[in-house]
Amino acid sequence: MINMYQGGYSFSSSQSSIKDSKLPLISIITVVRNGEQYMQSCIDSVLTQSYPNIEHIILDGGSTDRTVEILKKNNDQIAFWQTEPDHGIYDAMNKAIQHCSGKWYMFLGVDDSLMGGFSELAQRLTCENTAYYGCVIYRGVPQYDGAVDRFKLVRSNICHQALFYPRVVFDEHKYDVAYKIAADNVLLLRLWKEKKIKFEYHELIVAVFNHTGISGYDWDRLFFKNRSKLIYEHLGALPYLYHLYLLFEEKANKKIMKRVNKVKKLMKRLN
Repeated sequence: MINMYQGGYSFSSSQSSIKDSKLPLISIITVVRNGEQYMQSCIDSVLTQSYPNIEHIILDGGSTDRTVEILKKNNDQIAFWQTEPDHGIYDAMNKAIQHCSGKWYMFLGVDDSLMGGFSELAQRLTCENTAYYGCVIYRGVPQYDGAVDRFKLVRSNICHQALFYPRVVFDEHKYDVAYKIAADNVLLLRLWKEKKIKFEYHELIVAVFNHTGISGYDWDRLFFKNRSKLIYEHLGALPYLYHLYLLFEEKANKKIMKRVNKVKKLMKRLN
């Protein structure tokens, strides 16, 4: 009998997520709270993938809407799901990782959806010390930014929804829950410094990244407070100097815009 707070075919039966023994199992992790509007479409985007070996792990943070009802309805299609209160997105992700059996981990927001590029890139996962990543569609536009280097990491992150992490990453690391929105960015910086994991770019659209999640309307104050320190410690002196230049440029542009706006207001009064 399935506990009302847990479910999924791996929890309730001997059904396996592995359909092709020659290919690695990929664990897709979705964390959610009150996501009834998107939950079914998120599940469906996983189910329609052509790549055969996928397990979908969903952790719900104690939803009060119909999210759990939707999870129960899809019980035979989800490897494992659980609902209980958590301490934020990354606490839930850390919990979800404990239920994963895959050789590769991928994180998909409830309001995001997988594209065909996911299955194509999944076929290319060969080196278990490499993190593979592709592109996403954001606000309706494909984001092709190419391979990252330490200078690109100063101004942007690898999109979480386009990144396949090998299991070894989470054998050694967890997300730092002190960072409420940017813990994936902090983990990436730490991995870059360690150099135990290589990063390999493929020009494939892996997912649609929706901007309705928390990162679309809020920002991680602790991350921006520590950003300069993190860049210096994990990327080195030259990227740090580049970061300082960008900060100076941003401040200068703001001052210029303030003066331009003052002139515009003055011209309106004179007219």
